[in-house]
Amino acid sequence: MSLLVAGTLSFDSIETPRGRRDNQPGGSALFAASAAARTMPVRLLAVAGSDFDEPTLQRLASDGADLAGLERASGPNFRWHARYFGTGDQRETLATEFGVLADWAPQVPKTFLSSTRVFLANASPRLQTLILDQLHTPAFVALDTMGFWIERERETLLALLPRIDALLVNEDEAMLLCGCRDARASARELQRMGARLAIVKRGSRGVVAACGSLLIDMPAIGLDLVVDPTGAGDVFGGAFVAHLALSAGALPAAPALSAALAWASALASAVVEDFGLAGLARLGAAEGESRRDLLLRQALEMPG
Repeated sequence: MSLLVAGTLSFDSIETPRGRRDNQPGGSALFAASAAARTMPVRLLAVAGSDFDEPTLQRLASDGADLAGLERASGPNFRWHARYFGTGDQRETLATEFGVLADWAPQVPKTFLSSTRVFLANASPRLQTLILDQLHTPAFVALDTMGFWIERERETLLALLPRIDALLVNEDEAMLLCGCRDARASARELQRMGARLAIVKRGSRGVVAACGSLLIDMPAIGLDLVVDPTGAGDVFGGAFVAHLALSAGALPAAPALSAALAWASALASAVVEDFGLAGLARLGAAEGESRRDLLLRQALEMPG
């Protein structure tokens, strides 16, 4: 079994209270695929400009990612510049240059068309729709988005919700979509809007997941230092969908859902400890499992 990860490849220029990095490789597809590859083989669907970092792609391939869905386009790669504040839960986008992403019309390779597990990582809902339209009959589709797309392609995004199994958003994005300020209420409202499994990410305060009658609160790892929050949500999504793919059925029972949430949160806690993918790369298997187990114990101790 493989997980199809579709999203963006970018050059990120990041400013945080802990420092600054310019033009580091990033993007929703890169972060999500790097996390998912720890659990299962990945099929990558993305576009890269002629200037994108070749060693980064080689590392993905060496981690087991199938790059048959990677399009190399002539022109500059997608670039993103952002500044984070405080603990990293707030940020300001300073510049976005779409480059080759602006004209990308994704073509799913024949070898990917029968993918049964799919993660549509953060990207334009229009592109996410084009990709989903080409796939045969995936058993489980998860989708991530952001405020930029909710504001600009809202109707296209809303039309996708009944076609997917899981929606992953943060609290601000949930507020834009359904008008609820409380994470638990947001998760339930997103279910009513069509997402069978709704996940609301709360940064340093954990995550809430609603699935059927289940409502699960998962705490976050308490960190002494947050260096760069970029990609944490994408790492969470890739890790979550890959781990969930290990369970039977389209929608999970409580133990499988809790285990996937805890594993995803553990990996997301590692990526924020350094710039780019360095923190995730340093996380060993034993430490990742230790963080997962800690979160599961803490979740059991949470009231209500």
